[in-house]
Amino acid sequence: MEAALRAGGHHVMRKLGIIWEEVDHFETGCGHGIELLDLHADGIVVVAYVHGFEWYHGRSDSVRISIRRPSEAYSAAWLS
Repeated sequence: MEAALRAGGHHVMRKLGIIWEEVDHFETGCGHGIELLDLHADGIVVVAYVHGFEWYHGRSDSVRISIRRPSEAYSAAWLS
């Protein structure tokens, strides 16, 4: 899968390869990257994680994204 990126207010577009992986769960504080949260669940639940920022700074031609496997653990509000 490819995506186009417009980063840092610049108008330079470039293609990125996207590496998707499904995981069973995350812990909060995944590390250097972006956590996507379900705030409607009981407590804070990480549902996806974008690894690092090399892709954003132009030092990588791909981005790795981990996403929680679909399950009943997602809150109804997050799914809507």
